[in-house]
Amino acid sequence: MIPKLLAALLALGLMSAPARAQEAPAAPDAEKEEARKELRKKALDLLDVLVGDARALRVPENRVRILTGAADLLWTHDEKRARALLREAAAHVNEAAQRARSGDSERRHRIFWAVMALREETLRTVARRDPTLALELLHATRQAPPPVAPANADSVADPELRLENNLALQVAAADPKRALKMAEESLAKGLSFEVTDLAARLHELDPEAGRGFAAEVVRKIRAESLTRGRLALFMAGRMLELTRAGTSSVMLTASGEGRATHLEKPLKLDPQSERDLYDVLVSAALAGHESEYLEMLLEPRLAEIEKHWPERAAALRRRVEERQRGQDPGERAWRQYAPLWSQDSPEPLLEAAAKAPPKVRESLYTGAAWKAAAAGDHERARRIIEENLRHSPDYSKLLEHLDTLSLAHALRRNKLEEARRHVAGLRPKEKRAAALAQLAALAAAAGDKKLARELLEEARPLAGQRPRNVEQLNAHLQLARGYALVEPARSFEIVEAVIDRANEMIAAVDVLDGFLGGPEIFRSDELVMHAGLASLEAIFNQYGKELAELARADFERAALAAARFQRIEVRTMARLLIAQGLLSDRKPLGQSPEDLLRSAVQVQQ
Repeated sequence: MIPKLLAALLALGLMSAPARAQEAPAAPDAEKEEARKELRKKALDLLDVLVGDARALRVPENRVRILTGAADLLWTHDEKRARALLREAAAHVNEAAQRARSGDSERRHRIFWAVMALREETLRTVARRDPTLALELLHATRQAPPPVAPANADSVADPELRLENNLALQVAAADPKRALKMAEESLAKGLSFEVTDLAARLHELDPEAGRGFAAEVVRKIRAESLTRGRLALFMAGRMLELTRAGTSSVMLTASGEGRATHLEKPLKLDPQSERDLYDVLVSAALAGHESEYLEMLLEPRLAEIEKHWPERAAALRRRVEERQRGQDPGERAWRQYAPLWSQDSPEPLLEAAAKAPPKVRESLYTGAAWKAAAAGDHERARRIIEENLRHSPDYSKLLEHLDTLSLAHALRRNKLEEARRHVAGLRPKEKRAAALAQLAALAAAAGDKKLARELLEEARPLAGQRPRNVEQLNAHLQLARGYALVEPARSFEIVEAVIDRANEMIAAVDVLDGFLGGPEIFRSDELVMHAGLASLEAIFNQYGKELAELARADFERAALAAARFQRIEVRTMARLLIAQGLLSDRKPLGQSPEDLLRSAVQVQQ
């Protein structure tokens, strides 16, 4: 919970710089350019300060994140210095890894994977700037294998190969030829599950080159003994899945998390590679390896298999039928409804639900409601839930989720008043406050500041006077974002109070750390900034636009707000975010209305 709190609190700290209360007269272009130069200079000076502060930090992971973020911002201003900082950060990655050499095996294994996640986070930033430097630092930070092999070791690739292929995936969009070279070099060292998605991505960008690389992957898979390792088997199955249009491609991180992308075009294999892939999978299925997985994968493709191997197709069909006869009756019941889920209309699910057994009926009605909502008919979705799922233990949650979808639907059509009515269905009141404040921010962005103020005044009493839990803290965060656009003085009041509260909470956790159990929170009397949750990139993508505008409005006040954090590690990260708002040449990721509302109303556990 603490890293999530930190992410929110850092963002709040940077929102203390109030935006202009009214539009200033348009300045001449020369004056605007001079003001921009002055702000850049202040931001670069701030980078100098925080780089010095970062070197004074005791936890190497914190030094890595701040130095990497600073280097990324310096790249377009002083590339030589940026490269030096990135190499320095890589040295601190190796320092962090040294902790994995002592203690019991479980501790060493946990530290190993935490360092791998930190390393990937760093290399991903470097690869955006220079893939060659990223590969250099990949090799410079190479770690010994994990001290404890995972239970599924035969289906997990070398972590180094996974990182190499993830870097190639990142490079592919900007430089497909370079990515292909990286992928071929990695494939020569061994198999990695990520290489299948890389083949599909390269095929999208350069069909001929992608098809050639996919053939190399199939040959490599075929050369592996599927009886001795599951990795090649699952890679073969994934390659077959990618030959279908609309497949999701997931780039796995070193920590095992995934970032999904969508493949618009199916992977096209040459005839020989396709035949070889089927041969590998059918042979493994008939030999009894991962039989259930393979039979389910190959069952829809029996007609294609029969073209090449009629006898083997017949044997495989018999195995599928035997498995289905041995299935639990409930599982067989589910199979008969499977085709209904792929249809856009809720009608087939509703008709089936009326005749379905009780265990299946609730899921069918739920699916029908979401299909109606997806089609824009939220009133019908509500009727389906109210008429058929009133006695479900999830009834309240279903209606709440539907209200969130209805909010997003209204926002897509710029119907803010309609969206306001849907907010009334959200529970508890802190969620309602957060959603109202988010609507206010959207109204202000659309130019309706009167409506924005009304929404904020409605939301403020619901958020509570002083944040006492994560939900209330989130509501205060949304209030600060909204007021920054229409009444900056109130935004500052909210933020100032929350920063003081943040200092109290962090101090309290410092006292209790060690008694709470769970992941490490403090080390060497310093808050450890964990990957993802409190990372620079995560916060920038969520709050980057607001941070940039507020820092431009009043740089000094933003800097003073960051200085209110009592701990140097938090203060340094906050200063880095200010600099990022002014210097970054990357735009924050866009968010859909659904994402915006989800960030406002979700329960942050």
